[in-house]
Amino acid sequence: MAGASGPGPARTITGRSASGSPRHALGKSSDPQVAGIRVEPRERRLAMSQAQQLRVTARYSDGREADVTAHAKFQSNNDGLAKVDVDGLVTAGEAPGDVAVMAAYMGSVAVFRAIVPRPGRPGVEPVAVRPRNLPRSSTPWCSASSGS
Repeated sequence: MAGASGPGPARTITGRSASGSPRHALGKSSDPQVAGIRVEPRERRLAMSQAQQLRVTARYSDGREADVTAHAKFQSNNDGLAKVDVDGLVTAGEAPGDVAVMAAYMGSVAVFRAIVPRPGRPGVEPVAVRPRNLPRSSTPWCSASSGS
C-alpha cells in the first residue's frame, strides 16, 4: 500500500504504518505531537447484527484536537462477537458476549467496549463488569505513555 512518487530527494511516501499512523516524509521535531486519542462512543450495548460507527479524536501537544478516524487503525479482540472495518464501523455478530475494539493512531491507543446481550430474556439486563486490575481512568484520553 505504500508508494513513492517522483525522482530524487523530494519523494513523498504515502500509506499507513503498522500502527495505523500516516507516513510523512516531511515534518520537524518542533511540530505538535499526538498527546493522546479518544474513541467515541467508549461503551455501547449492541443487539446482534447492530452496527456502530466509531470516531477517533486526537489531541495534540499544542492543545488542538482533530478527527483522525480516517487515519486510525481498528482491530476487534473477537471477530466472532463483533467485526470492525477499516473505517471504524463495528458490526455485532450473532453471538452474545463482551467485545473490545482497539483504535490506534500515531502510537496512541483507545478502546471501545460493547456488550452483545442474549436475545429474548426480558427483564434481564447485562451487567458490565470491570476487572479489578483495570482501574477506570479519570480521563478518556489514552496515550502510549499513560498506560490507560
